Amino acid sequence: MKTLLVILKAYVLGFGKLSTLPYKPGWTRNRFLAVYIFDHGTHVLTGAGIVSWSRWFYVHRKTNRVAAFLNRFLNHLDTDHGMMSGPVLFGTVDCSLPVRIGLGVFWVVLLWSLL
Repeated sequence: MKTLLVILKAYVLGFGKLSTLPYKPGWTRNRFLAVYIFDHGTHVLTGAGIVSWSRWFYVHRKTNRVAAFLNRFLNHLDTDHGMMSGPVLFGTVDCSLPVRIGLGVFWVVLLWSLL
């Protein structure tokens, strides 16, 4: 649980550090902001480190069948998409599997109760 709090704190404080990140050609802080909020942000809500979903799929493609499928799908749309995505930000790491499963169940129950 401590790791989750570290990730959430790093995510919130990361908004102030976005201008210091090295961006790929054609990317700016303002263009990356939407990716940071929606892509990285939703991934953080699952207990993962601060990284895009596509990069996570790429990194876990050999050990996770769903990640492998989604990595291949994204690569079909955009060659080497996951490999070219940026690294994990601010030195964060994924939470333990039980915490990630618990967060997944929490979000499913919460969203289901809102329907």
